Amino acid sequence: MHFPTFLPVVLALVTYSFAANTAAYTALSKAAGKNLAAGKQYAFKSGPFSGHQRLIVGRVTGEAGSLDIDANVYELFKVPNPENPKKDLVQLGDYKDYANEPWDCTRGKYSYKGEVLTSLSPSDIQQKGIDLMVGKETYSRLTNNCQHYVKNLFKEIEARAFLNEYLKLRRGITSSEAEFERQ
Repeated sequence: MHFPTFLPVVLALVTYSFAANTAAYTALSKAAGKNLAAGKQYAFKSGPFSGHQRLIVGRVTGEAGSLDIDANVYELFKVPNPENPKKDLVQLGDYKDYANEPWDCTRGKYSYKGEVLTSLSPSDIQQKGIDLMVGKETYSRLTNNCQHYVKNLFKEIEARAFLNEYLKLRRGITSSEAEFERQ
């Protein structure tokens, strides 16, 4: 009797690994309405139109398919003035300072502000925030509050603002002349 010869069958297990962007990257990309590029920094405003607002600046890290956001939060608080209870003071803060944890970009709603200069580190941005507040130590609902701080800090770190200044300098227009032209 003849038995068929069986060749050994080798089963190959094929595994697929799919890289996925983090939830933080996905949430902020959705808020921006576009894919955010690795190595660039972007700014987002967090908070309601008439309530407490924060500026979130996130640097995109990783490679295509596995992108993440390293986010820092910049905000201004109203704190009591021990010397004059009628005039509150301002205090700058970072969410990490009082929450002892990184900012969770998946919670809350964000509005996209724009690109931030990639050359700026978190400490550079923090210093620009401090510089903005020189001479503005008293809190005011009308002129010196968290909403003004977010708006003004973004103007200082916005990539486009730097480009506009550069173009003005190339054309030979100084900042004071540009201010005069606007009047």
